[in-house]
Amino acid sequence: MVVNLSANDFPAFFDAVHGVAPFPWQSKLARQVIEEGKWPSLLDLPTGAGKTAAIDIAVFHLACEAEQGPARKAPLRILFVIDRRIVVDAAFDRAKKVASALKKANGNILKIVADRLRYFTGSENDVPVLQATRLRGGMPQERDWARSPAQPLVVVSTVDQVGSRLLFRGYGVSRRMWPVHAGLVGSDTLWLLDEVHLSKPLGETLRTIETGHRLRIMAKKQRLAPFVVTRLSATPDDIPDQPFRLSGEDRAHSELRLRLAACKLAEVGTWNDGKAAETFCKTALQFIEGKTTSKTRKRKKKHLAEVYPPVSRVAVVVNHVGLAREIFEKLQKEAGEKVETVLLTGRIRSLDRDRLMEKVKPFLAAPNRSEPEHPIILVATQTVEAGADLDFDALVTEIAPLDSLRQRFGRLDRLGKRGNSHAVILQPSGKNPVKDPKEATATIGRRFSGCTATLRTKPGSG
Repeated sequence: MVVNLSANDFPAFFDAVHGVAPFPWQSKLARQVIEEGKWPSLLDLPTGAGKTAAIDIAVFHLACEAEQGPARKAPLRILFVIDRRIVVDAAFDRAKKVASALKKANGNILKIVADRLRYFTGSENDVPVLQATRLRGGMPQERDWARSPAQPLVVVSTVDQVGSRLLFRGYGVSRRMWPVHAGLVGSDTLWLLDEVHLSKPLGETLRTIETGHRLRIMAKKQRLAPFVVTRLSATPDDIPDQPFRLSGEDRAHSELRLRLAACKLAEVGTWNDGKAAETFCKTALQFIEGKTTSKTRKRKKKHLAEVYPPVSRVAVVVNHVGLAREIFEKLQKEAGEKVETVLLTGRIRSLDRDRLMEKVKPFLAAPNRSEPEHPIILVATQTVEAGADLDFDALVTEIAPLDSLRQRFGRLDRLGKRGNSHAVILQPSGKNPVKDPKEATATIGRRFSGCTATLRTKPGSG
């Protein structure tokens, strides 16, 4: 006999998979999706709030409605889409964890969820209860997921991989299989678009498909299988009337409160022509050694010395691969063996990426992580902005649009364990994008959801 499930059972399911209770917003979203039968069009959640838990909610929702036949509103296939390879790998690890827990289930809530998902695949032991698949460039293609349209599935993919399949031009897919892959990603599917500002063309395409079917423009008959698109972002540029956001209960939660209330102080500095790499290196090493700055008091014309305590994990984030490589090479020369340096960009072979991720482990956000044996500086491009579960002690960043800065600051003291952390935003001298420090401070204070950011300018810099 298969036992029924309800929204009340989601916290137990989440705890059985991950060993921790869900955040209030995760339980609230699960209840909303299960009871209303539909997803919000936008999950407007700050960085570090655990957006990838949407995968768990979607799987549980499918289990709840497994026996409902044509009335089912929970999509069979879940596509978690993000335009950053490093994030694809991290989200895929979560999907694998859920699939593995269901495969090994021998009792409690996991067994109930697994049994209900077998409504789709039958009771054969060689058929997975839930299949997790990763689609991204730089690795062998995974094709087993396309063999059965009845397989509960989580696909974690880059935009180009699933986008090309949706448009009957799948990368690495034969012409004969184009329609099959288009049907699998275009029907009975939940699209979770993470950090939608990176994938606007795909988002517009999916909205057109949704509208076309709703208005009977693309098909004469009403779509039978569910097709759902949900956007996830900490920096959305198009906010609907009723986005899903954190509640007061979330902000009072013991763990989330630390992340949301973390104070992140930033100052603006400059570099002279031809000395960009030198300035970034010097600033990053000052954080490692213990940074001293001076601030001019306008009225008393005195200098107030301020010492930042030395830290172990510093990130240097710039906008171009060439500058990142130049900074990395200069740091290796100047820091020597005292400091470990790591370069992380999008232009890395898959084999090199796997080796590199071992070196990046000290930056992964973990509640009880230990201090690295040697201080470490991570030099990166925008590849760390979206969804990467990294946690820096200090940040040196090239000036960028506010949405990009907000994403980068979301990796500074990501778990809120330090309480107070520091950053430097560097800009080329003479161009001076930050003209009014007071206005910039107010803007950052409004836009940096999830952290308290104070912009402090160096004497003469702004």
